[in-house]
Amino acid sequence: METYRITRPICAAKDEAGNPCGATPVMPCLDCQLVAYCGNACRARHWPEHKFACETTHDHAYKGKGNDVDSYFTFWSNYAATDLLNLEKNEGRFFDGNLSMFIQGQSTFRHFIYTLLKIPKTAKPVLRLALNPTTPAHVCRDFFAIHLLFDRQHDPYLNAEAVIHLWYSAKLPLALWRHIEVVMKRYYDDFDKCFETAKRDQQSVYDDGVGYDVSYQMSWGGGHVKYVGNLFEHQWRLISKVLKPTEQMSTDQAAIVRVLDAEKSCEPLKVAASRMTPSRTAGLMKWRTDGLLLPFGHPTDGFDMPNPQVPLIVLRFTWVGDGCYPHGATAEPIAEWPMEFLDFQAGPVQNDVYGKLFYYLRDTLVRFQEESKRLSIMVGLTSVDMPMSLHRAPEPIMYDRIHMGDLWDFNPACNLTIAAGNLRHQDQNPFATMLAICRLSVTNSDAGLQEEICEEGYQTFEPSSTILDDYAPPIKIEQGCETETVIRRRIGLLMWRNWDKFSERFIHDAKLFAFYLSTDCETDKETSVFKTGFLGMEYKDKNTITRRWPNRLVHSKSDEPSLRDFERHVGWFDTMPQRWIEWKRVADADDNEWEMARECVLESSWREMAEMQATIIDEEAQAVDEEEDLEKRIRELLAEDAADREKSEKSGAAKTKAKASKRKKGKKK
Repeated sequence: METYRITRPICAAKDEAGNPCGATPVMPCLDCQLVAYCGNACRARHWPEHKFACETTHDHAYKGKGNDVDSYFTFWSNYAATDLLNLEKNEGRFFDGNLSMFIQGQSTFRHFIYTLLKIPKTAKPVLRLALNPTTPAHVCRDFFAIHLLFDRQHDPYLNAEAVIHLWYSAKLPLALWRHIEVVMKRYYDDFDKCFETAKRDQQSVYDDGVGYDVSYQMSWGGGHVKYVGNLFEHQWRLISKVLKPTEQMSTDQAAIVRVLDAEKSCEPLKVAASRMTPSRTAGLMKWRTDGLLLPFGHPTDGFDMPNPQVPLIVLRFTWVGDGCYPHGATAEPIAEWPMEFLDFQAGPVQNDVYGKLFYYLRDTLVRFQEESKRLSIMVGLTSVDMPMSLHRAPEPIMYDRIHMGDLWDFNPACNLTIAAGNLRHQDQNPFATMLAICRLSVTNSDAGLQEEICEEGYQTFEPSSTILDDYAPPIKIEQGCETETVIRRRIGLLMWRNWDKFSERFIHDAKLFAFYLSTDCETDKETSVFKTGFLGMEYKDKNTITRRWPNRLVHSKSDEPSLRDFERHVGWFDTMPQRWIEWKRVADADDNEWEMARECVLESSWREMAEMQATIIDEEAQAVDEEEDLEKRIRELLAEDAADREKSEKSGAAKTKAKASKRKKGKKK
């Protein structure tokens, strides 16, 4: 059986026989900095092939219509793996107690990987981790990563590359898949038999004739690590199908599906190219074509097996028969990791974004395998929907960190209701925090900020008196207003917007966040929960775990970021301002209050709640206006009445005086 070779930087050229050169590269292509060679001979031999991607001939005049839309659906998470503990500045650099974390959303395990590597060497916490990925695809991703990265029997570099390609690549080498099978067999000699045994042993406990779906537990433990998977039968069956792939896409089918998915889910290439450097665009084009997370010039001949996760994950983009392709998987995955990977050095090239991500990830995953050996870790994997997450157990598990991620933008009230029942009280741990990320707060402005938005719009065509005028000059009217023409300038103007001002207006908008108006018909709380709190949860004015703005480059109008940093941000996959929001638990919601909130968030979307809140606030405002108008009218009538009385009194006094004067005159006569 062919042995998988660990990836290393190699010369991008091929020899006379058409085989990869294989020598160590020392000479980058100075024009594009995407590939490197062992010498001039290889560089000259490779030029006829490389010139189509090289910066010197790269052309942004792509065909196709550029749709002007705000965002595109992506299978990948659009915010970076984050340190959810920040242990040194919270529990402390010598902390050795218990810490429990609940991580919900997409690609959940990556946050734990990143968090663990940030734990100070002097700390030795006992970690209890609960992962709740929200889709079948991400259940598979986390399941395999857990098993590969806690494997202690094989080369950590081999395990790391297996995780990278299972997570991201459309195809992988058969030899690497054989390694994955060997690792998984150590945990489950026969996966299906293990599941049937677990099902049979647990069925007598769960099968009470009610008819609802039940979950089954499979677990293992070794050394300082224990794993418990608690999934429904269809989720275990899906993992089994991935472990024993049968029906597979052909290479031609996979290529067709990627093209169709790119058309449906990805930013038009001409628009993307207009905000990216030529080298960045070349990397994007290669990714959309082959879907392999590899250095730009690395040979791909050995990638001969479709990723078993790809055609079997039941999502929305059907390709043929019963198999499905993950909708949005052709979009770039780079936003799942911090932009710091762009500074990771591996080989002589500087502009190979995907190569840097590959080597950064491999280094990260290898270090994780080593660092995790010194800690006691328990990992739980579930995938339950919102109603089950909102179940209030008699003795719920309490967490020191709850990560809701970008689920906040779908239903923030639900996020807070979950945390209100499961976040540890500040009296027990003053650092316990619920973390959520918001991508709406800067771009969804109210009427009070329309003047600034209009001014920003004018500056698309007029100077802004910032360094942006050098990096992305104002658009001339004759250039037109197509998306690909204005996008760099528009993204730049968004960078220079006052994020804090817009965001604060957003989060304190009662029509959006006065949740008590939706959950309690008798409430008198008509202001945002960011001021009043909600179910015992209180907003933290100052973040203690995360940076408030993880992707912010410009902090004031006078800032002058480097052109390199500007190009990185404007050419990033996702340019929406991201804000981390942190909450702590300062009180306990009573059962009735919590149940009312639970019923509301299960029955109503955030939009429906916001519409209800806006209606109540508008009606209250109208009633107040009418009451004020009535009071004003009453005051006016009283004033008129007083004036009439005063006038009448003055008139009466004048008449009395006149009569008295006449009487006096009569007496004189």
